[in-house]
Amino acid sequence: NGHGTHCAGIAAAVGNNGIGITGANPDALIMPITVMQSDGTGDVATLIKGIDYAAANGADVFSMSFGGRDYSAAEEQALGKAYASAVLLAAAGNNGASIYKLTPPALAGRMFPAAFQFVLGVQATSGEEGDLAGFSNYDPDGPIYSECSSELELYNYELSAPGVNIMSTIPKGQYRNMNGTSMACPLAAGAISRLLMHKEYDSWELLFGDLIHTHKGNMDILATYNVKDEDRKPTLSMITYQFEESEDGDGDDRMDAGETISFYPILRNAWGQAENIKIWLELAEFENDTIIQFLEQKVDFGAPLSSYAKNKSVNPIRFVIDKNVVDGRHISMVFKAT
Repeated sequence: NGHGTHCAGIAAAVGNNGIGITGANPDALIMPITVMQSDGTGDVATLIKGIDYAAANGADVFSMSFGGRDYSAAEEQALGKAYASAVLLAAAGNNGASIYKLTPPALAGRMFPAAFQFVLGVQATSGEEGDLAGFSNYDPDGPIYSECSSELELYNYELSAPGVNIMSTIPKGQYRNMNGTSMACPLAAGAISRLLMHKEYDSWELLFGDLIHTHKGNMDILATYNVKDEDRKPTLSMITYQFEESEDGDGDDRMDAGETISFYPILRNAWGQAENIKIWLELAEFENDTIIQFLEQKVDFGAPLSSYAKNKSVNPIRFVIDKNVVDGRHISMVFKAT
């Protein structure tokens, strides 16, 4: 129906031939794989066949201008296998919704595979200024942190690229403007393929970090190319935490008055190698300073974190909640790490 041809041209149309447009990387080779019906619909089983075929035949960059709101473990496993040898990109979707909007009646904003943490989810902007296109799904808390309910979930859209009035190829030797995150995705994919022709990476995680930390409204591939090893600083965030009650607690998986709590943060690092990590909790500025007694306030995290790695603290922060705290009392604390 022309969608794939348009995307392929954005990524890699031949340049300097006096015809039509030039793709983001005119020296790239295209491995065209049809996984959709002519009406634009498809199924996960066929997608997985396409993913497996691309990986088996040496594709270096996957540009996936498709998505659905339903999670598939089989799709995640197939893409996880492909990630070992390829950079994966996917369109964030065109519902104009947050990545946390899961179901109708409001249109869903979480699209797979773009939301997976090892797939670069590409949002669309309206041009060079980097303003988000009104139709683009988006990630409100950015590409590093993810406000999710479980450490197993870490869904993000990481990149943005122009996706409005993008001229490209369509069948029968013609050209047409189209809009969508489907257009932004191959633009980013083509640029990354160009980068990989000129710069080697020890891991895709370092590439992801470089792309994210040089992002300025739109992806800035030249700035990414110019990143040096010494530029990569650790960027830590707490994804979530786990805690344990003392043996004399009531075992209800709640922090209660009089209990001793062992607090284990789960951290994610989004760029350079993080060593000698220290973690601690503090009471918020105006919180009652008698409500908590810290037994071990500042501790060693106990493990390094490589780029894009996440892990649970080996050592807990330990504190006692005052026995006279009333039921339902919220206690404001601030978590810090260095």
